Amino acid sequence: MFDFIVEGIDCADGSRTELHSCDNSGDACAWMRRYVSTGDAGGWDLIEVYDVRGDSAERFATWEREDA
Repeated sequence: MFDFIVEGIDCADGSRTELHSCDNSGDACAWMRRYVSTGDAGGWDLIEVYDVRGDSAERFATWEREDA
């Protein structure tokens, strides 16, 4: 199991999709920066990085589309 996951969120319906998972926060944030660097971000309104090491997931980083 991985320690960090990156999720894409559709703000219209609240659906979430896991886009990436990895073992450290640096890799998760670097992956998210590369993913959103084109400006399209896969069409997602919101992308969040979660630390899932503890009993409950904690949001670690976010990216939000400006026109979402």
